[in-house]
Amino acid sequence: MPTDTIVIQPNRATATQLVSAGDGPTLIVNSDLHNTVYLGNTDSIKPTDPSGVVPLAPNGSVAVDGTLDYFGVILGSATATTVYTIAGGLSSFLGITQGGGNLAIPSIQSPNFNLSNPSSSPNPSWAILQSGIAYFVGLVLSGGTITGPDYIINSAGIFIYSGVPALGNLVGSWASVAGVDGFGNPYQKDLTVYIGNGGYVNVNSSGGFGGNTAVIINPGFTSHITTEPQILAGSVNSGLVNELEYVLISSGKANSNDDAAIGFNSESADGTIGAVMNIEFGGTVLAQLFKTIWDIGVPISCTLGTITNRTLITTDTWHPITLDAGWTAGTPVPQYRLTIEGNIQFTGNASHANMVGGTNVNSANPLPSAYRPANLHYYRSNDGNRAGLEYQPTGIIEAWPIAAGNTTVNFDGIVSLL
Repeated sequence: MPTDTIVIQPNRATATQLVSAGDGPTLIVNSDLHNTVYLGNTDSIKPTDPSGVVPLAPNGSVAVDGTLDYFGVILGSATATTVYTIAGGLSSFLGITQGGGNLAIPSIQSPNFNLSNPSSSPNPSWAILQSGIAYFVGLVLSGGTITGPDYIINSAGIFIYSGVPALGNLVGSWASVAGVDGFGNPYQKDLTVYIGNGGYVNVNSSGGFGGNTAVIINPGFTSHITTEPQILAGSVNSGLVNELEYVLISSGKANSNDDAAIGFNSESADGTIGAVMNIEFGGTVLAQLFKTIWDIGVPISCTLGTITNRTLITTDTWHPITLDAGWTAGTPVPQYRLTIEGNIQFTGNASHANMVGGTNVNSANPLPSAYRPANLHYYRSNDGNRAGLEYQPTGIIEAWPIAAGNTTVNFDGIVSLL
């Protein structure tokens, strides 16, 4: 046969003749990129014959001397396959690409790559598919750099940008040591997300207080920060039977002044040390909350409560008693406040030159309704020189002399609101 183009159809009763005996040297080229052509010397050959056939792979070629007949056949499931015969052809380069550099065959791969199940391929192995997919299992880059549209991976670390890498748009990094990238952006040690204006959130393996692993938060817009706010974790008595774990949350420090911190310690592994929450200022523990007790090392004070909405600690401030005419306030002046138990605390003293039994102390300005007892309460003085006091549900206080000549009353005491 002369130089020709021959199409082999699937499921033919006989094989298609490609070269006739006496044609002389001929090059047979399988132009198909997917189907294998099976060659033999008779028209009865089948792809599944145990002998007498040889496969000609996709994009493959073979030179024959033309002294024998050659027939071709394809699998029944294959599509029609075009074969070229070139008279006098002796050799052909088996190229993996066609014009323009496009991959001509379905794929190229390492011998151990499992193309039918890429995820099961061993390490290392690789494959590049004509479809554009590439697999590299166990990829090793020795001193190299990978540059993407918005990221760079090099020997210094992994760097993510908000666009084309440039100064001012670094948004994330992962590096073993702190440094400056190739565009002038400073970056932190370990894993960091940058939030602009100099701020960042950094997961640092050793940058927390005491060299502990910490999440360090720099809010940005800072000029006096000396220790960043952070959340750190660690252990005490590591590896011992009484090991315990802890987490510390710190506000950070400005100009090296005190920070405020809350620490949480677990119960020890052997149960000998109880769990505790610590409140610290500048590293000094001022309060500890245990499972059964709250130990507070500083005075407790709060004036944020109201009469109807009491706080846990102190519910009220001192209020002066407005005295009726004829009374003179002493030191301290008569005053009252609500206690956390719901009672009224009085203090101070006053005098009246013409005191008699039932002399009103504040009839013109009774106590507000929230400070009035539900029932009458009388408190007698054990001091013969001082009068007793009667607290009425109307909010009026009356003085009752104990002996003739009494001119003074002392308000010190607590009156129930019941």
